[in-house]
Amino acid sequence: MDNSGFRIVIVGGGPVGLIMAHMLSKADIDFVLLERRPSISEDVGASLALTPSGLRVLAQLGLLDGLLATGVGMQRNISTTKDGRVFRSLPTLGFFKDYCGCDAHAFDRAWLTQALYDALSEHAKSRVFTDKKVVDVATDDAGVAVHCVDGTRYGGSIVVGAEGVHSIVRQRIQALARDATRTSSSVEPSIADTGDDDGKSFSCEYRTLWCSFPAQPSLHEPGTQYLTHGWDYVVQLLAGRTKSWLFLHERLAATATGAPEVSGRNYSVAEAAAPWERWEHLPLVGEDRRGGEGEDGKATQFRLRDALACCYRAGAANVEEGVARRWTWGRAAIVGDAAHKFSPSQGLGFSCGVQDAAALTNEVRRVTRGAGHGAKGGEDVSSPSVRDPTAVLERYQEARRERAEYDNEISARTVRLSAWRNTISWLFSYWVLPLAPGWLSRWILRYSLGDSMRRAVVLDFLEGEEPFVGSVPWVHPIPKPVPPASSWRA
Repeated sequence: MDNSGFRIVIVGGGPVGLIMAHMLSKADIDFVLLERRPSISEDVGASLALTPSGLRVLAQLGLLDGLLATGVGMQRNISTTKDGRVFRSLPTLGFFKDYCGCDAHAFDRAWLTQALYDALSEHAKSRVFTDKKVVDVATDDAGVAVHCVDGTRYGGSIVVGAEGVHSIVRQRIQALARDATRTSSSVEPSIADTGDDDGKSFSCEYRTLWCSFPAQPSLHEPGTQYLTHGWDYVVQLLAGRTKSWLFLHERLAATATGAPEVSGRNYSVAEAAAPWERWEHLPLVGEDRRGGEGEDGKATQFRLRDALACCYRAGAANVEEGVARRWTWGRAAIVGDAAHKFSPSQGLGFSCGVQDAAALTNEVRRVTRGAGHGAKGGEDVSSPSVRDPTAVLERYQEARRERAEYDNEISARTVRLSAWRNTISWLFSYWVLPLAPGWLSRWILRYSLGDSMRRAVVLDFLEGEEPFVGSVPWVHPIPKPVPPASSWRA
């Protein structure tokens, strides 16, 4: 697998894969991106959230202004019971702006994906290939070869899996790791023979139903998160300016760990109809700013059935939670949902994936320095670190895995606290938090998310001004431009 230069093969053309394509373009590192769907902009999924840590990286890439114009900053939480009674209303989401200098933002997934692709240069777009379902990944000491179902083959120096929780690159990493521990033979087992034995890293306890529908500005204030709580379920409505997104997180009857028939199951439209019907009576309470109220004195109600009646798209899936034990082996690495899958209740998965891509790009650029592109001061492709990138990818895993485990734990705790799992979670959510002073809620957020967020990495080779300045400084500031040396002489 001889390569004329250094190239990264990205498997997966979702938001994380596309953002990594932007990063590699800025780093002057050659790449190809393979997406299994016929179109980059296929409308799948509902919304994606980006915390300030992810938005800073978008600012470095020159993408921030265009994307913020279509997203919505999330600033407030309103919680209700299943009968529509509001028991908590707090501006806790506004904590991000005070602490980090920017609100967390929600975006429509399909629009964001298309916008990320459209923002690529024409040269970068020519490196993106759709309708390329990867069936195997082969590696040797010289490079990688990625094989697609249509018979095409793409060679490179490193392969990066950004294709989601059912990642074939992760399966290859597991196969290589198993083979290394079982035998000293140089013959690699095929993915079809080995399967995915890393299932124990991912458990499946909740199912998420989701839909997107036209915003209801007379009821739901844009930038507000509305939560309807119940025993073993919670409805989460994110109100946007033109479109809103609804998620119903429901605890499954039994936990499945590594069981294919449960873990990773996506429901067909017909299969999803039954659970939707069971919950269609639930209220999605809003504030009627026209001054009207229901006959019982409660705020005007917009029920789940009303959202379904006008929804653009709906779906359901069992949600894996966990962090893969191994993210790299040899010339292969994984990022985003391929490496970690969180409950979507906190919206941390996408931002964590952006951090993965940034950390990996930083590590690769340090050793390549533009190898194969003729950049000044570039390291030759024959250098040991480029010929054998194992140590480079291991440093990436070491830098990111612990942080992903923390974000997974926060996401898991949140859904179990919001979907009342037991008396303790009900007492804390229904009584303790509503009665607690505002400063305590903000302190909890700062402790659980803030200190972790301010340690977020940025692209350490892109200079620029810091886009967000809050009450606490970033641990890793964006590199400032170096002023030109003065030619004046005394």
